[in-house]
Amino acid sequence: MQPPSERTVAAPGNTPLAQARTGGPSGSPEDGASGRRFDGETEHLRIWRSEDFREQALHWIGVQLAGGHTPVPVHGPLSLHRVRFWSAVFTVETGRGRLWFKAANPGQAFEAALLQELARLVPGHVISPVAVDTVRGWLLLPDGGTVLAGQGETTAAQWRGLLEQTARMQADLHHTGRNSNWPGCRCCARTRRSTTPPG
Repeated sequence: MQPPSERTVAAPGNTPLAQARTGGPSGSPEDGASGRRFDGETEHLRIWRSEDFREQALHWIGVQLAGGHTPVPVHGPLSLHRVRFWSAVFTVETGRGRLWFKAANPGQAFEAALLQELARLVPGHVISPVAVDTVRGWLLLPDGGTVLAGQGETTAAQWRGLLEQTARMQADLHHTGRNSNWPGCRCCARTRRSTTPPG
């Protein structure tokens, strides 16, 4: 997969939806929103923190960035940003600046294919992945700018902008006619049947 163009890297961070979901300020890694461990998830946390996992992920990133018309060098190791029971997020410095690597647990692995499809169908509404591994649930993403939580107290206008963009994305997605067979996401069909407007 080719690395994204400069437009692809820069554009997503300008949208409220991207700012609410991707990128973010540096901070201490976390196990969860309250720092708690969850039953059955300790193995994922152990794997994600291991050197073997980082080496595998870094090798995959290097292969993805080397596969385009203009290979992109990787300048540094993976740096852990946050680990929670549902996913682990790392950063890596490259020839195109900072990229974000996300690994999801098996229950959330559909996110990689889902985001890839959304970026194809409704570009500009979601951040466009640099590369995905739909089997392992891995995502390589451009920097999406500072998340809302990193911009101080969130205002009503910011939340309104986020909700308005989400509504526009849903409307644009509906107009594509892509209403079934979402990759790996069995819950989406049930949600769409209850929320898609008639006609």
